[in-house]
Amino acid sequence: MTVSAVNDAPELTLPSTPLAAEEETALLIESIRVKDVDAGESPTGVIEVRLSVKDGAVALPLGSPTTGITVTGAGSETMTLEGTLDAINGLLTAGVTYTGDTNFSGSDLLTVTVNDNGNTGSGGAKTDTESVAINVAPKPDIPTLTLSTAQTAAVGGSISAVIPLLGLAAALTDPSETLSVEIRSIPSSLTFVDADGVAIGTGPVAGTLTLTAAELAQLHVMGTSPSTTTVSVVAVSTTTLNEDAESPSISLSINVQDPAQQAIQAQDTSVENIVVSGDEGATLEGGAGDDSLIGGLGADILIGGSGNDELYGGKEGADAVKDSFVWVTADLGTVGSPAVDTVQDFELSMFWT
Repeated sequence: MTVSAVNDAPELTLPSTPLAAEEETALLIESIRVKDVDAGESPTGVIEVRLSVKDGAVALPLGSPTTGITVTGAGSETMTLEGTLDAINGLLTAGVTYTGDTNFSGSDLLTVTVNDNGNTGSGGAKTDTESVAINVAPKPDIPTLTLSTAQTAAVGGSISAVIPLLGLAAALTDPSETLSVEIRSIPSSLTFVDADGVAIGTGPVAGTLTLTAAELAQLHVMGTSPSTTTVSVVAVSTTTLNEDAESPSISLSINVQDPAQQAIQAQDTSVENIVVSGDEGATLEGGAGDDSLIGGLGADILIGGSGNDELYGGKEGADAVKDSFVWVTADLGTVGSPAVDTVQDFELSMFWT
């Protein structure tokens, strides 16, 4: 009697319940096993295990026992292992890792296929395929908050002046999250408004005002009494699980002056400033930096000082008075590097009738 060997199919064991991972964080999976009753009967006995995912990468942890195993595709969507049954099970016991793609959260699927290569008996190569879900929880990414216009760091104006806060921009690093902006340490003497003086944002609550990105783009501030205040601005990203991450804060120095003083001066003469007038005529004085001077409803005198300044007489046609733009010797700059002051809203009708 002749008994011919018939190849037995391999069997895979995977976790029986979905796996839980965090966004952009490696998950170690140690419970994958291969069973093959006749894989060792062949002198070669090499089997193949292929692990694949759709929205991430499969890899091996540092120091994995890979002796006698050929590994291809580690760190990609599909990783293949080739070796003896014992060697591969030893490697799988040490574990494989799954890491979701950048900013990916949601459900992925790990699919494992084993091929015994038909090493023993008749019937050719046999395979088994099993899968397990991987649920990737979102993790908040730190948003960006930039100040592209240096003048915003030091702003000053008279009481009731609507002072623009230029150049603040916030952005998400993960578009699946929600962006907001918080202004903190707000005193009762300051109100944050749009260009028309209408209050914007939610709050303030306990000194913190919350804005959307759209509201940030039209941010202005008004003061009701003389004060010098520093507030901090922070961008906040929020996941679908209501977890937050914050950007580094940016400090804004806001100086509200009494219009009776007549002269409204730069908050810090060594840096770029915004200086804004209110309803009364005033003299606006810049410092050594590249300043922005913005007249109000009165007859203002704008003196940029040294640096490349931008001078605005006020809203066109709104005040029906003459503003004066004054240059002095200090405004000229140096040979080869002249300073340029730019009058942004010169109205011929104010001087020619």
